[in-house]
Amino acid sequence: AMSTALPNLEQLMISKLGSGHVYSDGDDPEEWDIDHINYIIHDINIISRFRKLRILDFCKAPLTGRYPVLFNFPLLQELSITCCQNLKFDLDMLRGFPLLEDLYCNDNQHLTGNISSLRVFKGTLKSLDIRRCLSVRGNFMELADFPHLKNLYLYNTAVTGDIRDINVHDFPALESLYLPDTVHGGRQYEFQQISEVPSFMQTIHLLLQRTPTLFSKYCLSPAFDWTLSEDSPDWYEEDESKI
Repeated sequence: AMSTALPNLEQLMISKLGSGHVYSDGDDPEEWDIDHINYIIHDINIISRFRKLRILDFCKAPLTGRYPVLFNFPLLQELSITCCQNLKFDLDMLRGFPLLEDLYCNDNQHLTGNISSLRVFKGTLKSLDIRRCLSVRGNFMELADFPHLKNLYLYNTAVTGDIRDINVHDFPALESLYLPDTVHGGRQYEFQQISEVPSFMQTIHLLLQRTPTLFSKYCLSPAFDWTLSEDSPDWYEEDESKI
């Protein structure tokens, strides 16, 4: 009824339901913590009828399993999926959003895939923000030639790479950058040798020359929090007897 009444709907949020209500299961569902046998089931697949959606937001939605029909909106520009712990999806599934500009995924334990899958959005993607999605992998440099990418935030992911690989022509529109500790030179990265530090600092210096505000959102110190690994041959314990 809603899809008939609102055929031109462009923005939709899917969130929690009231007590005694659940969404229909997807393929390969996870077991719920509570028994839903007497709950009223709502068919989530109905939203596939809104073909003109441009903004879609899933926030703490009680979804479980895979829902291919939720990943096929040809006009969608903004997608946000937050705290959907039992929703299973892969970055490859985003191909159903050919005009995607902004992608935000936060705290989704069943999100998988390689960020190289996002290369289909080279001509459109402006903001990529993936947080606490530990099964997202790949090299962040796969996105280096994206002409419109302004924000790149990859916190608590398995993405790898080396900030020293960024050259003057890479990430031409980038305004904000946050890389995880799995990237050489990323946030909270642990150096194995002190002698490595100058080359990383040179890269940071060049990046800041090009974009002075690149790390300002987090302040320069918190943006890195680099440390020396305790396994490093350069590591030594402080002699408290001399203090």
